[in-house]
Amino acid sequence: MSAEEIISLIANVGFPVSLCVILLRYILQTLGEKLDRLDQSVNQLILTIKDLNIQQSSIASKEEHHSD
Repeated sequence: MSAEEIISLIANVGFPVSLCVILLRYILQTLGEKLDRLDQSVNQLILTIKDLNIQQSSIASKEEHHSD
């Protein structure tokens, strides 16, 4: 948001409303970034769990073959 846009917003609706709009925009942007990072972390966790399950399955099948 440019300085001209902020001044126009203050002139049109007043300082308290303008401040609320600016803070809300900042909070939504910050929250969006954090949710994106959380989504990436959850996706990475899913891949890691799948890899661990595959490794565990292959170890279990090898142990079954050796016990026969």
